[in-house]
Amino acid sequence: MDNPVSQKPLFQTWSLNYMEEFKCIGSECEDSCCVGWTIPLNKQVVKKYKGSGDPEIREKAKNSIKKGKSFNRPDQFGVIPLADGEPCPFLDGCGLCSIQTKLGEDALSKTCNTFPRKLLAFPNNEFIAATLACPETARLCLSSKSAADLNVRHLPRAETPVGHAKYHFLVAKDSNFTDTSGQILQAFFNLIDDESIDLVAKSACLSLFVEELVKSDQGLDFIDFLRSTKPIKGLAQQVSGAIPEAQAALLQYQFMKKLLLDPNHPIELGKSKMLSLIYESCRGLKYYDKDLAQSVGTFLAAKKDLYEPFLSKHPYVWGNILKNDLISNPEIMALGNSESREVLEAAISRLSIIKFLFIAQAGYKGTRPRLEDLVRVVTVVRRFLDHSSQRLEKFRGAIREIDQSSTVVNALLLL
Repeated sequence: MDNPVSQKPLFQTWSLNYMEEFKCIGSECEDSCCVGWTIPLNKQVVKKYKGSGDPEIREKAKNSIKKGKSFNRPDQFGVIPLADGEPCPFLDGCGLCSIQTKLGEDALSKTCNTFPRKLLAFPNNEFIAATLACPETARLCLSSKSAADLNVRHLPRAETPVGHAKYHFLVAKDSNFTDTSGQILQAFFNLIDDESIDLVAKSACLSLFVEELVKSDQGLDFIDFLRSTKPIKGLAQQVSGAIPEAQAALLQYQFMKKLLLDPNHPIELGKSKMLSLIYESCRGLKYYDKDLAQSVGTFLAAKKDLYEPFLSKHPYVWGNILKNDLISNPEIMALGNSESREVLEAAISRLSIIKFLFIAQAGYKGTRPRLEDLVRVVTVVRRFLDHSSQRLEKFRGAIREIDQSSTVVNALLLL
């Protein structure tokens, strides 16, 4: 008789290698997630805190928890609204969560216990990813090339970890993530790891591949898909090599100047760490001298003398960030999903902002950057953009004003 366990449908969990090592470092974190975020709370947690037997917890809960705008949603019944730089009222003098130290980890809200993880459950697949707005996840993700390698586990249904009580899993609205989608995700990772093409060519290839997936709502022959997309890599690399570097640098500078550097830019910086990052970048590019040629020349010099030596030592970093974005948004691999374009465009836009400011930071410091410098830029930019979706939308809107398909401008911004 066949083993009954072997007849159960296999369930797959997908993650990147670095997630196996991730653990919150609490008070040692240089940019705590307990500062500056609006924290949604479900009804059960709100009642628990406001009715706590600990008088300090109870009093702080009554004073700081407000009714959520979407209070009819179970997970947003209440919120703790925090302005930029404002710490959570439950943080103690040592930078530790008083909820956890006094009531235990089980008393934490799912939001607090889950962040920075991004967890998505499909009927037969579960994705365990993380946002790089957390310094520790960014540090681990960028630590080595293998840190962002795929880690796929095949488990019998009875052993699946879906629905961990303390974590907040988002359940996919549809089941369009198929076995073919899993193969496509692995193919995309192989493309990103391909050292024969540069970042510009990779982004162009990904955009074209996603277009094919959007059209394939009636099914897709994976072998035919790979065969048809193979010539695209060579063509994309040829196009990338034909773009004059100085022209690309001019476009990057003017575009970022309009959106981020100019005091009258349309993206509100608030009092965030992003404001400090922009100020330092302006000084690094001699923006305040009001000499366009000098600023673009300074940018090119920082790119050649400081950034490129760093990249030759850590050539995998942009690929790791892209792979983290892809596994954080696996619905991009679902066939016929019209939102896949926007998800990929958002990932590429974030990457172009990070890359530009990282080069500008190198110019500001005047030394070859280190991985820690990239971690800082990644976390500051991601936190700034994740805090409000409108910020990235304004950036992408400006791209579409120049190029409706976004592919050409995205390529120029990444060169």
